[in-house]
Amino acid sequence: MIEKLLQLDTHLFLLINHSGTPLFDPVMRFLSSAWIWIPVFGYILYHQIREQKQRAWVNLLILILVYVASEQISNHLLKDTIQRLRPCHQSDLAGQVRLVARQCGGLYSFVSTHASNAFSMALFSLLLIKKNWYTISILIWAVLVSYSRIYLGVHFPGDVTGGIILGIILAYTGFTVSKLICTSHKPDNMTTLSL
Repeated sequence: MIEKLLQLDTHLFLLINHSGTPLFDPVMRFLSSAWIWIPVFGYILYHQIREQKQRAWVNLLILILVYVASEQISNHLLKDTIQRLRPCHQSDLAGQVRLVARQCGGLYSFVSTHASNAFSMALFSLLLIKKNWYTISILIWAVLVSYSRIYLGVHFPGDVTGGIILGIILAYTGFTVSKLICTSHKPDNMTTLSL
């Protein structure tokens, strides 16, 4: 069963990776760069300070903790424990991987830290920012960041899926903690604060 899943994962990886074109290569590299995070962080910071006032700092601190947890769990716990080689490091895929990224990256790939970070931030922030345009935009952004990792040749679809699941778990955990903190610090004469 696991062997068949790995074969399917490899097959899907090669389909996505080989579907690339020189026109989209720079776009996908940009989607995996640090620059793509700046406007997202900037808007979340702006929205929280403008709309949430006192709760903003709790929400922003928890967002940072969720991001750090995503980095640490994906990079140091899961990758080092599972030790699945990146496609660009697998000898049986030598010559088959279209490596669009400037470099292959670390040795191990499961789970994708980019996918985990993107989905943890996207989900946590859309639970705070209840605007339809934002929900749609941030989910498209997270999907594109995650997809770029397969396109660039550095992650299998299974790595990205694992990262998405981890990101969702961390986002909901962070949101629950934020809600509990904000609710427990409400004034006696006010109704429960809801995020």
